[in-house]
Amino acid sequence: MKIYSAIKRGYLHAQTCDDYACHYTTANGLVVGMVADGCSSGEDSFFVSALYGKIISMLAAKLPAHLHHPNEAGDWLLNAFVSICRQQAQQLQLTTHQQLATLLLMVVCPLQKQAWVNVLGDGVLACNDQIYTIDHNNEPDYLAYHLTQAKQSPQNKLQNYLAKQVYQFDAVNTLSIATDGLTTFNVLPTNTNKTIFDTTIIEDKQPKILSNDAPPYLLFDKTMAIHQGMLKRKLLRLETQFALVPLDDLAILRVDLDN
Repeated sequence: MKIYSAIKRGYLHAQTCDDYACHYTTANGLVVGMVADGCSSGEDSFFVSALYGKIISMLAAKLPAHLHHPNEAGDWLLNAFVSICRQQAQQLQLTTHQQLATLLLMVVCPLQKQAWVNVLGDGVLACNDQIYTIDHNNEPDYLAYHLTQAKQSPQNKLQNYLAKQVYQFDAVNTLSIATDGLTTFNVLPTNTNKTIFDTTIIEDKQPKILSNDAPPYLLFDKTMAIHQGMLKRKLLRLETQFALVPLDDLAILRVDLDN
């Protein structure tokens, strides 16, 4: 098994990258990973995505040992995460505008090759050769909205939101999660005639779902898989050799179980 991650500032974001990615292997062998995308129109949007990552890492380290199945572990992590987010918002006196971030949370069992993924907002996930794009037309349904509403709304309304976009997979070989920056790759204006693929990079590889060729290259292709920094190298190669960059910030996490 190999775990790869990368973060890249979007071409249209001049100052900071608002995305975050992290992963943690629990004491009972589960892989917990997340990517978060802070809303660029929010306030200090880089902060909340990093805060999400720190909370998830802390909870993964405390995951009860008897939770061996990704579904059980994922449910526990998600509910504990929401509870802590509510506490942190109160303690830090955060407004809703300061809490706007999407979250993709995954739990993988390498031994059973099973996985659980929850999407709060939008983003991209891929399992084996299938890509799933969650798109809310640039209006993600942020967790922060529901934490604020939870004070006046029944608890089951929040639970319905948390269960709205849950994915479960068996026979997993490769699993990836990414922020929506993955769908924004474009050619830099000074190199409009360049394309991504030639036979020296990927042979007979054609994207099946997304119109841009960069996502399947990052999500599935095994070129440079022996390097722990595979995704970072590929992002550098896309930019330096083919002038392809994500316009929006990008965080990506990939787990290859067949390595």
